[in-house]
Amino acid sequence: MKVLLYSPVFWPSVGGVEAITETLGIEMTTAGIDCYVVTETESEEQREYPFRVIRKPTIAERFRLTSWCDIIHSNSASVAMWPYAELLRKPFIWTHNGYQAACIDGLGWEAGKPAPIAPIPSFWHHWKVNGAKSALIGGLKLVVRRHVALNHVALNIPATRWVDKRLALPRSVQAYTPYPNKNFLSPTGDTNASSVDFLYVGRLVTEKGVNTLIEALALLSKAQGSQPTLRIVGGGPEKDDLESLAQELKVRNQIEFTGPLSGDALRKAISEAAIAIVPSIWEEPMGGVTLELLSAGKCLIVSEKGGHAEVCGKAALTFLNGNPEALANQMDTLINDPEQQTELRSFGKEKLTQFSAKRLTNRYIQIYNSVIQEVS
Repeated sequence: MKVLLYSPVFWPSVGGVEAITETLGIEMTTAGIDCYVVTETESEEQREYPFRVIRKPTIAERFRLTSWCDIIHSNSASVAMWPYAELLRKPFIWTHNGYQAACIDGLGWEAGKPAPIAPIPSFWHHWKVNGAKSALIGGLKLVVRRHVALNHVALNIPATRWVDKRLALPRSVQAYTPYPNKNFLSPTGDTNASSVDFLYVGRLVTEKGVNTLIEALALLSKAQGSQPTLRIVGGGPEKDDLESLAQELKVRNQIEFTGPLSGDALRKAISEAAIAIVPSIWEEPMGGVTLELLSAGKCLIVSEKGGHAEVCGKAALTFLNGNPEALANQMDTLINDPEQQTELRSFGKEKLTQFSAKRLTNRYIQIYNSVIQEVS
């Protein structure tokens, strides 16, 4: 089987789609699948992969690659390879890692606030927020994406049940995408030694709800009459505002802002924390960071709307997105209950078996075979 795996972004760009594409490519090659990754990301640096990476191919090269493959898998919001698949009559499948087939912004989040995840409400929202020209251009792109998703793909693959519910597309099969969770595996999967009470890992942007977490820390400190500590790992445009909020709420001395970390430094920062929190206000389509934290042996508190709660199942406590009081209550419950922490870690170990990269890639290989047989 020959698979053309399309990802508009790839290494050295860093993000969820890039990590999924790399993991899927490695696992497919290991399973004996002939895989090429096609991307628009240029790079002068070289990195060895067991699969071939083609960067910014010409139109002629795209035709040759389409002719070569048995199936095109777009692991992204892009339909860039769909015209070639259509012209050369090759099956085109599309993994939906977000809401690009339902709204203009593709996120359900715009200008620091929630935005409608439905075509017509999304159009009028963008008309009001960004003006007629932007709404018309974005609306035209959305029409194209929806037309392809509704009428021309061999299969739509929502990355989570939450995304499946939001998109409600025909010819749809839900399948989780593989993440490189082994990079975060804890040697023991459990730890009682911690120098930090709570941990956040991620970008410092409005949709991630770090302000909710800081407000919850302040409420918890007041309720307990103590000074629980929080480590915030990551960088982003909201850093100064978050530090100001912490100062205003009189918890700045309880919070450590480490900035972005990677490799051993990131693993060490995670290992030293007792409880990890994923406080997204946004309806996250998938829970990649939750899987990484589960792999690191953390017990979790996550927001309930979106992919995080779905991915964690019983391995996490949940709270209503954007509600600092609800989050503070869960933080209070968990920090004072070591037995529940141990139970959550145990559930986490069980959950991770469902999300092994090999298992999820095999699911995709089954999908490829099924689609190829159906159209042949």
